[in-house]
Amino acid sequence: MIQFNFHPVNFDSYIGQANIKMNLKIMLAASQKQQLPLKHMLFVGNSGVGKTSLAHLIKTSLQQKLLLLHGPNLQKPSDLISSLMQVKAFNLVFIDEVHAISREVAEILYPVLDDNCLNLLLGKDYNTKNVVLPLPFFTLVAATTLLYQVPQPLLNRFTTIFHFDEYTNDDMQQILNNLFLKVGIKLSLEELVFLASYSRNNPRAALKLFYRIYDYLLVTPQLIKLKFLQEILNNLKVYQDGLEWGEVNYLKQIYLLFQTQPVGLSTLSQVLSEPLLTITNILEPFLLKKGYLVKTSRGRVLTNKAVEFLKNIT
Repeated sequence: MIQFNFHPVNFDSYIGQANIKMNLKIMLAASQKQQLPLKHMLFVGNSGVGKTSLAHLIKTSLQQKLLLLHGPNLQKPSDLISSLMQVKAFNLVFIDEVHAISREVAEILYPVLDDNCLNLLLGKDYNTKNVVLPLPFFTLVAATTLLYQVPQPLLNRFTTIFHFDEYTNDDMQQILNNLFLKVGIKLSLEELVFLASYSRNNPRAALKLFYRIYDYLLVTPQLIKLKFLQEILNNLKVYQDGLEWGEVNYLKQIYLLFQTQPVGLSTLSQVLSEPLLTITNILEPFLLKKGYLVKTSRGRVLTNKAVEFLKNIT
């Protein structure tokens, strides 16, 4: 069975984020010249924009071990301490969703980032004592989708903060082209432009789209044409701009019950039987970004773009 690696293997195959790549290459060259670890850094960007992939590329460039940690799993000091005790000199530690670590874990990190040591309080009551454990010099790479939730003292301790740009349509065409070429499929420019318009300008969304289309191509092999790709997306219920079923259902319910009149968030929650946070954090962001929905002082309102879209799919 052939196994394909669809993730970038070097900086050249990592599409987009040109400014970040340029600065990282300079940092890597400088650290190697000084024979010192990279400075601690923070990646800021939406889900699926390549933060973890970039951490893996840094690991490959340095030929070092990468320890992967997940912020929501770091709630007790021991969760972090046990991991840091495994770290060797020049290793990389990657904490994804670092905004989700607890306050206690963040406080453990402060001396780690400042002085490369664990500052521990051992014992109870009057028998406590402070123990300082030196750590090997290593690099912390953290990532967040919610910068405002990262504690300011932690934020201040990162030497470099990289903000990920939105991917362009050209970026998405190149990403999709590379994915299909890896499985021996050559798409025309027209087909790439078409698929890129469904990719939500997000590499992870493009990869999901590729997987779903490739399944169809394996089971029903035929000459790829634009019409065939359109049929696949129709069958998959992937809509204009890459809208997904939940987002489209959200628009449908508003239009069915309220047309283009404002509707409050609590009312929407009852109509959709969805929690408020699901609506505000999952369903609405892309619709607002793409102009299907606007927020007003009186509530959510469908735009003309949303109305035309709904008329075309019904």
